[in-house]
Amino acid sequence: MISLRNRADFERVRRTGRSWTHPFAVLVAELNNLPHSRFGFVASRQVGNAVVRNRSKRIMRAAVRATITQFPAGWDVILIARNGLRQRGLAEALVALRHLLRTAALRQPPAVAGN
Repeated sequence: MISLRNRADFERVRRTGRSWTHPFAVLVAELNNLPHSRFGFVASRQVGNAVVRNRSKRIMRAAVRATITQFPAGWDVILIARNGLRQRGLAEALVALRHLLRTAALRQPPAVAGN
């Protein structure tokens, strides 16, 4: 799994990407024109203190690792933890992530015709 680390990339995805919501998480996605997808994880202070926020991000990372084969290549994806994820575990995060993937219907980017 490749991480989305650059602040400018996070801002671009948040500004121009599409978003889908679930009670436990929000998925924001944008095409990145790369042969792989990149993932970023966010938890605001509303989720809890630093320990709770980091736990929420770890749960989301584990859910992405478990469903990485369902993500098509060529996307920048940000997953934002919501308050409900704090009390839930990996099983609920997997359900939320699968729901978001179905709702978003992320598709492979269109192939460019080569010469």
